[in-house]
Parts: sequence; structure tokens; C-alpha cells
Amino acid sequence: MTPVDFLNDIAENIGQNSVLLNSSAFRESLYRHIHPRADRAQLLLLRTLFALECDYRHDEDAQDEDDYAYFENIYWCALFLYQIGDVADVLPMWRAKNINMDTGCGFDAQFMVGAGIEKTCSFIQQSSDPDAKSAFEYLQHNWQMGTFSDLTQWHTNRVAYYADL
Repeated sequence: MTPVDFLNDIAENIGQNSVLLNSSAFRESLYRHIHPRADRAQLLLLRTLFALECDYRHDEDAQDEDDYAYFENIYWCALFLYQIGDVADVLPMWRAKNINMDTGCGFDAQFMVGAGIEKTCSFIQQSSDPDAKSAFEYLQHNWQMGTFSDLTQWHTNRVAYYADL
């Protein structure tokens, strides 16, 4: 199945063709077809892909097998989730940022505020999730430091970066 065929019927394919999604290369091809802009209709797929990217980052054996060729996938998927801007994605993104040193350094705080900084902080401040407090403190710190001062330019730069891959 091609990425285009998969994307043409996400609801049907996400369950029946989950083996395809286990392939980092196939996931990357989906990102190439979604780029430069995700659609809200792709949210369930993107959340599924994001969870798989997190699993990939946790699995050091998988990374060794393909020489870490797909390490950018997690960030590319996060960009699409940012574009959709659903606050429910902030805590999975926070956990992804804390997988290891690489994601700790490479996972931009901006990915987590696609719904807007105020709305995102309000959401996690009200959350009972055990990770919410640390995520809130991290976002507040970044907000105070000016990290979110030009989200439009940050987004433009990220989109351009992935266009060149």
C-alpha cells in the first residue's frame, strides 16, 4: 500500500494495516505526504504515529538496526500535532521530551503549545496527570524566557526544515 492510499482512507487503514505503521520508513513516507500541513482529520493517525515514534525512541535495538536513520520522525510528527493544536497532546509531548537526552535537547518546547500558550497552560494546570506539574513549570519557564515570542517564525522555520529532508 502506498502512503497516498493509506491517507485516502485513514479510518479503514489505521486498524487493518497497523503492520505498515510499525515501519519507520513507512511512517516517514506518510509524513512526506502530509507535509507541509496536517489536517484535523489526520489527528487520530498522528497520535498513533506519535506513540510509535516514542516507542522507537525507547527501543535502542531498533535504533541500532537502522543506524538511527529515522530519529527526525518524532519531531516531524510533533510539528503536525502542533499545527492541529489540540491541548490533549501536550502531556504525551512532555513525556516524549523526557525519553532520553536526545529528545530532551531536540524536542522544542514550541511543539507543545500548538493550542496557544495560555490555553495549554490552563489545561495542564487543571490536569490530575502526574506529569502535569513538571510540564506546567517547564512551559511557564519557557514563556517567561521568551521562547514563545515568535511562534509564527518558529513554525515557518520548522516547515522549511522538513521540506528540505
